[in-house]
Amino acid sequence: MRIPNDSWVILAVVVLSVGLLAPARSLSCITDYSAEPSSGLTRNAPPRPVLDEAQGWTQDFILSNPASSIARSPDMAVDGSNIHVVWEDWRMISEGKTYEVFYRKSTDNGATWSEERILSNDDSECSGNPQIAVENGTVLVVWNDCRGSSIFELYYAKSSDNGQTWSENIALTSNDGSNSEWPLVAMRGDKVHIVWGDERDGQYEVYYRNSTDGGVTWSEDRRLTNWTWGTDAPHGLDLNESYVHVLLNRYVGNWESFYIRSNDGGVTWSSPVPVADMDGHNSEPCAMSSSGSTVHIGYVDWKLGPLEVFYGNSTDNGTTWNPGRRISKGSVEAGSCDIAIGPPNIHFVFYDKRHGDSEIFYKNSSDMGVTWGDEVRLTYADGVSAQPEIGVNGSYIHVVWIDKRYSEPRTFYKRFPEFGPDTVRPTAPTLLSASLMNNSQDVRLSWAMAEDEGFVGGTSNYLVSRAEDIGGPYSAVAEINASGTSTYTWTDIGVGEGDAKNYFYYVESVDASNNTNRSGKAAKLNFHLDPGRHLLSVPLVQENESTPTVLQTLSYDIAWSYDSIGKDWKKYSPFRSPDGLIKLDHKIGFWVNVTRESNLTIAGLVPTLTTINLSEGWNLVGFPSFNSTYSVSYLRVEVGASRVEGYDSLPPYYLRLLGDMEVLQAGEGHWVKLETDIVWTVVD
Repeated sequence: MRIPNDSWVILAVVVLSVGLLAPARSLSCITDYSAEPSSGLTRNAPPRPVLDEAQGWTQDFILSNPASSIARSPDMAVDGSNIHVVWEDWRMISEGKTYEVFYRKSTDNGATWSEERILSNDDSECSGNPQIAVENGTVLVVWNDCRGSSIFELYYAKSSDNGQTWSENIALTSNDGSNSEWPLVAMRGDKVHIVWGDERDGQYEVYYRNSTDGGVTWSEDRRLTNWTWGTDAPHGLDLNESYVHVLLNRYVGNWESFYIRSNDGGVTWSSPVPVADMDGHNSEPCAMSSSGSTVHIGYVDWKLGPLEVFYGNSTDNGTTWNPGRRISKGSVEAGSCDIAIGPPNIHFVFYDKRHGDSEIFYKNSSDMGVTWGDEVRLTYADGVSAQPEIGVNGSYIHVVWIDKRYSEPRTFYKRFPEFGPDTVRPTAPTLLSASLMNNSQDVRLSWAMAEDEGFVGGTSNYLVSRAEDIGGPYSAVAEINASGTSTYTWTDIGVGEGDAKNYFYYVESVDASNNTNRSGKAAKLNFHLDPGRHLLSVPLVQENESTPTVLQTLSYDIAWSYDSIGKDWKKYSPFRSPDGLIKLDHKIGFWVNVTRESNLTIAGLVPTLTTINLSEGWNLVGFPSFNSTYSVSYLRVEVGASRVEGYDSLPPYYLRLLGDMEVLQAGEGHWVKLETDIVWTVVD
C-alpha cells in the first residue's frame, strides 16, 4: 500500500528552486485535496450511476456519507469475505470540525456495510494517513496524530473480533519534538511490522518497529535509512515468509524509487537499491505486493514527458529488478496506483487525467505480469477521482477511492463481479412538506434523503409521480438523481391556484436494479367557493398552518371556529387583530364568509392516521381522510355520536342533520355531538 504525502504537482518548482538542497519530503503521486471545504457542499445532481460502462462491475457506492465531510487517504484490507476500510475525514465532530480516522466493514464481500465508526479519539484536528492490516479476524489500524501539539506521533487501535470492538488508542512513538508520519503496517499471524517517516535526525528517514505478539508489545525503534539528502517516508510495505519488503523515495539530485529488505523478519536490513531507471527523471513508488519470491511494484515516472504509471518486479525477493513497464497509455497525467495479487493474476489500479478530470482505471495480468489485458475505466462521474486502493478475495475484486463528484471529496467503493439479482426494495423516502409557492401558482414538494442512499443496493434516484385522484392512476413526472443531500425539493410549475384540478403525489426511491419503495402522499386541492357562508376543513397537514397562509387564495372577511374544550368561539379577520383563531390545522372544522367567487387552494401532506380529542357536547371537526366509504354510521359507532350535522346552503343556520348512510367528505366541516369525552382515530 502507498502512503499519501504532499502533492506531486509542485515537484518541478521545488527541484528547480532548491538546487542541491533536497526538500524535507518527497512529492507523492497522490492527487492532493484542499484541507478546507469549497464554497458549496453539493453540486447539481450528478449523472445516474452507469452500470454498463465498466462491464461486470457494480455501480459506485458512497462509504463516507455526510455532505459536509472531506474524506481522503483511504486504505483497505481484505480477509476472506470481510472487507475493512479506513480513511481520514474532516467533518463536524463534537464541537468543531476535525480530521478523524473513520472505519467501516463489510462481511459479505461488499453487499452490505456496517455503520461508520471513529477510531481516533476526538481530541485533535489532525488524525490522518490511516493504514490497516488484517489477519484471521485481527484488525490493526495505525495513523499519525498531533495530540496536544503541532507535532505528529503514531497511534494505533486493534480489534480482535473482526472489527466489532476496538482497543483504546495506543501511542507507538514518543513525543520527542519531531514528527513521526505516514505509517505503513503489515501483518502475518501474530507478527506485525510497521515503517514510517521520522524527522528526529533532522531530516525525514525511514524507521521501523515490529511486534511478535499481535501488537501487545513492540521492539525498539530502528532507523533503516541514513542519507545525506534525506529520505522521504516509505511508499510500500509487504511481507512474504521471512522477508520484509519496503519501498521508499530517495533524493539523488532528483527523486528516485528505492527498495530495502530484511530476509530475517526485520532483524537485519539491506542497503537501498534503485528499482527504476536512474535516468535523471523523477520517479516515485506508490504500491507493492509480493507472491512467492516475486515482488511486484507500481511507481510513477516522468521519463516519457507526462507523468505515467509503471509496473516493475523482482523474481528473486528483491535481489535484482527487471526493467519497468508502462501501464498507463501516454495520457496527460497518471498516478496514484495500487496493486493486489491473486495468483496468477495481478490487479492494478491508478488514476488518469486523459478525459479531463482524473478517473480510476483498472488493468489485469493473468500471467503474473508477463502480459497485460486492456484497461477498464471504472469511474465516469464529473469531478476528480483519485487515491484508489484495491484488494482481492478469490474472484472478487474490491476498489475504494476518493471522489469529488459531489464537490467535497468522499470515499467510494465498487467491486467485481456485480451483485446478483437484487429484489430487496430500497428505503422509502420521507415526505417533509408540500406547499404553495410563487404567489400560490406552483406546488413544491420536499422530502428527506432515503436512509440507504449511498449504500450498496440502496437508493440511486427518486421518481415523483402524480395523479388527479388519490387512487390513481399515477404517472412519473420527474426523476431526481440521488446526490447525497439531506433534503430534496421539486416544484410542479403552474399547478397551483390557477389550475382547477386536484393533484396527488408520491415520491419513490429507486435502486440500481429498479426496485422501488414509495413515500406517503401529498396533495394540492382546489375548492371553488361562491360568495356566502361555508363550513370547511383542511384535510392536509400543511407546512404553515397559520390562518392567513391557509386562506391566502380566498376572498373572505371572517373565519371562525368553535373550541369544544373552552366552549367558546375563535375568530380571524384579515381586517382586524386575530381573535383566537391563529391557525387552521387538519383536525378542526371552521366557518368562513366568502366575499366573492374565489378558490381555496391548499397543499400539504395526506395524513395517514390522525387522532382528534372530542369533548362532551358539540365539537366542530374536520375529516382528514380520503376514505370514500366512511359513513356517518361508522362515526356514530366509533365515537358514540348522538347527532352529526353538516353544511347546508340555506339560511339561517346553514346546517342539516346528516343521515347514517351519508359519507363524510375530505374538506368539509362537521358538527358532532357527544355524551362523553373520547378520542377519534381517523385512518386514511
